[in-house]
Amino acid sequence: MGELEHCDDRSADPAPPPPWSEPMPSDGGVSVPVVVGIGAVAAAAVAAGVKVTRRRFFAVGLAAGAAAVAVPSVRVAHAQGGATTMPNIVWFRSEDNGADFIGAYGNPHANTPNIDRLAAEGVRFDKFFTTSPVCAPTKLGWATGMYEAGLGPGQNMRAQGRRPEFAVGFATWLAEAGYWCTTSGNTDYNTDLEGVDGFDDTTGNWQSAASSGQPFVALLGTSTSHEISMTSAQPVDTDPAEVDLPAYVPDDPVLRTDRAAYLDHVTAMDREFGEVLAELEELGVAERTIVIYSSDHGGVLPRSKRFCYDSGLHAPLVVRFPPDYQHLAPGGPGTVVDTPVSSIDAAPTMLHLAGVEIPSHFQGTPFAGPTCVPRAIAFGNRNRMDEAIDFVRTARDDRYRYIRNYMPHLPWFHHQHISYMYEMPTTRVWQELADRGELSGTAGGERFWLFRNRRDKGWFLQGCFG
Repeated sequence: MGELEHCDDRSADPAPPPPWSEPMPSDGGVSVPVVVGIGAVAAAAVAAGVKVTRRRFFAVGLAAGAAAVAVPSVRVAHAQGGATTMPNIVWFRSEDNGADFIGAYGNPHANTPNIDRLAAEGVRFDKFFTTSPVCAPTKLGWATGMYEAGLGPGQNMRAQGRRPEFAVGFATWLAEAGYWCTTSGNTDYNTDLEGVDGFDDTTGNWQSAASSGQPFVALLGTSTSHEISMTSAQPVDTDPAEVDLPAYVPDDPVLRTDRAAYLDHVTAMDREFGEVLAELEELGVAERTIVIYSSDHGGVLPRSKRFCYDSGLHAPLVVRFPPDYQHLAPGGPGTVVDTPVSSIDAAPTMLHLAGVEIPSHFQGTPFAGPTCVPRAIAFGNRNRMDEAIDFVRTARDDRYRYIRNYMPHLPWFHHQHISYMYEMPTTRVWQELADRGELSGTAGGERFWLFRNRRDKGWFLQGCFG
């Protein structure tokens, strides 16, 4: 079955939507699914009156993917703008928090001053989408520069992806170029990269290299905002009555409490990020260090993580470039990039920023560096999620998300139950409301949950079929 999300809220002279779609109203920029029968990547053709078949749709998608892959291998001399040395690169990656939990992305209740300051001093990428709405498959693509579906069964959560010998970690090429490469946090790559991920150190120790003057690359991770934090969370600073709930969930006290608590966890993560920024300043290397912040995918509350909506795939991405490396930025301080960026672009971007030749098998395109060609479409996928089998593919342009469900006969939750999700109170309460029939006529929830079919007392997913 095909499904389309209308994913923005443009107010200034918006382009008319395709005639076959019906954009749903949004609440605070939250996307609401719309059931349609054609893909977003074909929107321009439809608007032009061109008949789009399934074969033609996938031809367009494959052509766009091929264009994204065809990135020329280059070696860059960072001598412009006064820089004579390779930049240090720090990528701080949080877990599970979507872009809508960050102040710089428009949430008035988010308390993320360090990320917000980075956005003001750097570049904010408003349409950064991950290849999977869950950690391990996404990180497989992130580490290798190759789509996880091409390293099967690494597209599943979890699995042991089979990789060819040349598919090693992107840090391998940075280490060969003279960088000290360190990482910390979750290295759940969904494949065996031990010994070939390219990192010299797994404790996040970039300080030693900074003190010695060796250029360094640090991929630093934190689990403070991970889903596990929500098993019994209670808000401390955020008032549940003040939070904005997405339009697709019911207004329930437990849902408000969980959302407020999660905003507090994101604030704690932001403090950790602020400590890294402060240490860069203290060690005198901030002016030689490109700093990147992102999360590993969207999430974390129900109907986000694990699901191929914007709520599960839209992640924050912010990059600050010191003055000597401003020529590597897609714009000056405060720039907002509004074209799609994919997590598959992370590996080629790291190499491109460092002036290292990009391997020909990388399947992304740099989003920063001396030469950048914006992508038109970001692709994503959902496959087995823990014990639940599924098969979904999705394509996102700058305005629409097309979702194709290849297993509509397996509706979610009662037939695709994922036990881990029920550790969170919100999930349990939302299902209880649905099972008692208390979502009928409310603003949120009906399209997502299973409902009783009075005729055969079976289950069906109303939102899956219209």
